Amino acid sequence: IIDALKELKRTESVVPYESTIVEKTTKDIVGLYNDSFEKKSLSEELSQDDRTQMEGFFSVNLLCILRNKRVILAYLFERLRRIQKVRWEAGSILPSSIKDNLGPTETQFFSKYDNLLSDYMRNINLDLTLDQQQPPKENFIEVRVLEDCGELLTETGMVLLKKNTIHYLPRNEVESLIRQGLLEHLPS
Repeated sequence: IIDALKELKRTESVVPYESTIVEKTTKDIVGLYNDSFEKKSLSEELSQDDRTQMEGFFSVNLLCILRNKRVILAYLFERLRRIQKVRWEAGSILPSSIKDNLGPTETQFFSKYDNLLSDYMRNINLDLTLDQQQPPKENFIEVRVLEDCGELLTETGMVLLKKNTIHYLPRNEVESLIRQGLLEHLPS
């Protein structure tokens, strides 16, 4: 599991989920716990010297359990942090290149996180995912449609976004489509 965590730390993307390593580490933790439990019941019948040796065994087992638990939680936490980052950067549609690298519970996490974030932004009536580091110089921008997107309802009316068409649209309404790679911002 340490190798999987190191590999994850080396990249910035969401690498494939290592389900076999996570399951093996979890089984190791359960095995260490069961060993300790079995030895604990046997240690009550041992002499004082043997009990002292068993205490060392219990200490080592406990440290191994805690270490494995810390590493597996660090691996899972880093993956969830990256999944949250994808939601903020790419929007509510999970790119297929990333979706293929997620486990089933991670896909479920993305969906629930997306719902929570969307509900919150709807409640406060503000899209927090817009690029707000710098105030925009222009409220309307020219964009080229890279893939058919269907109709988009904007503050100025309905717009049909067909491939290879160019439109002059409100920045705040097309920014997420630009981040998803569906539109391309044309410099003015």
